[in-house]
Amino acid sequence: MFNENTLFGTETTKIEEKLAGEQKYPIVEKILYPAKSTQLTAEVQRIKAANPEAFYYGGTSLAGVKLVKQSYDIVPQMIKAGGDGVYSAALLKGAGFPAMDRWYATIASPYIAENPDVKPWIERYRAAYGQGPTAYSFTAYDAMLVILDSIRRVAESGKPMNHDTVRDAIQEASVKTLQGVVSFDENGDIKNRIVSVFQCHQNEKYPVDDVLHQFKYLGVAPEMT
Repeated sequence: MFNENTLFGTETTKIEEKLAGEQKYPIVEKILYPAKSTQLTAEVQRIKAANPEAFYYGGTSLAGVKLVKQSYDIVPQMIKAGGDGVYSAALLKGAGFPAMDRWYATIASPYIAENPDVKPWIERYRAAYGQGPTAYSFTAYDAMLVILDSIRRVAESGKPMNHDTVRDAIQEASVKTLQGVVSFDENGDIKNRIVSVFQCHQNEKYPVDDVLHQFKYLGVAPEMT
């Protein structure tokens, strides 16, 4: 495990350790590094010395660019994976190919980029911003649909418009979005808990930082209870 020493990284480490224990996967090395590190060669050498079958990165592009480049130099054939910090235009652009090739990544949302109903929205996005959306572009848009729908329902109900009434309306939401109907359970968690899995493969027809075309969709991760 290779995680940054931020709240994100330390919490990711706890979850990884818990799940690895449940699934009987041995952890042979655990590295927490300063997120603003400018050099990670020593840490990557520790990974090499531990000789794992794969390593998982829990971090963002801040140190990820250095990690991807240096791990390619030191352990080029090792299986490498990460979360949504790897599924990143910044990481693609900063680390480039061949270093990014064959990295696995996951995102906490359904993969909808090839849905014919979504393609007109993607075209409008490209026209407006000059580049393609990432997975969380879709979910951010969908989140705004839910918020706006909730505000509308509060206004129509005659209730006062404030934090509490809008929050309660969001809890009761059932909104058609790009990714399907969004609604929430009794804990406020989204009911659709799909995690999508990708692997990076260079597509020279598109810009190096085009996330939708440089990451190949592999499928949905198994849901664990």
